[in-house]
Amino acid sequence: MTKRIWPFALMIGSNIIYHISAKEIPSDMDAFASLTVTYAVACVMTFICFFIFKKVNGSKSFVEECRKSNWAPFALGIVIVCFFIFKKVNGSKSFVEECRKSNWAPFALGIVIVGLEFGWIMAYKAGWQVSMGYIVVTSVISTALLAVGYLLYKEKITRNKVIGLALCLVGLVIINL
Repeated sequence: MTKRIWPFALMIGSNIIYHISAKEIPSDMDAFASLTVTYAVACVMTFICFFIFKKVNGSKSFVEECRKSNWAPFALGIVIVCFFIFKKVNGSKSFVEECRKSNWAPFALGIVIVGLEFGWIMAYKAGWQVSMGYIVVTSVISTALLAVGYLLYKEKITRNKVIGLALCLVGLVIINL
């Protein structure tokens, strides 16, 4: 049972921090500069996690594991594409100057993206169905983010939000019957 639950706890926690971090990215920081920092941190974090959990997972070498999948070049490609889009869209803006506007948020976002993706992978390996897993996670996250919005950002909890939340929870009950 624990094998099926902990990935969802990781995804829910990561998703809450993801949304808080995304909201806290400085408004004057270029979005693509922020994404470049975020995905660079995610690449480094993933690489570090591979070596930390290498023995636990029975992995042999990084190169050997990368041959089984093509995610690493793709993730690095995202960083490179974000950088070039930044340069194309912003022309004269300095990437370094934009990164100086950064705060903790793009870095936290890079870390929690790894938690999100790792959580989904482990949930599917534990046997969760694609159709059920997403519905369960997003319903719980919607509930949690309603509270986060109210507590951290003083967002109003309206009657429509409560009704929408109730419908999500009723939907959860119905699909689990």
